[in-house]
Amino acid sequence: MKRWAVLVVLLYFLLLVGLTVPLSLAAFYPPGGTLQDMVGAYREVYCEWLYWVFVGLMVAGQATMLLVPIDLSLQRPTTRRSVL
Repeated sequence: MKRWAVLVVLLYFLLLVGLTVPLSLAAFYPPGGTLQDMVGAYREVYCEWLYWVFVGLMVAGQATMLLVPIDLSLQRPTTRRSVL
């Protein structure tokens, strides 16, 4: 089970790194720029430490959700008392 979770976290990381910058630059880059300008923009974003902090936080959250075991089925049911 843990191997699948690690694989999902790895694929999530690769998709996040591979799609965030191209999609955000496609959405917000001014039209009329050359290909060399676009490559420079990619390099600039990937060298920014704040981008990697964002990616690290997103992957850490995903890993926490997938790797931390939560098994509530073994707990005893709580008894409910009457209000009166």
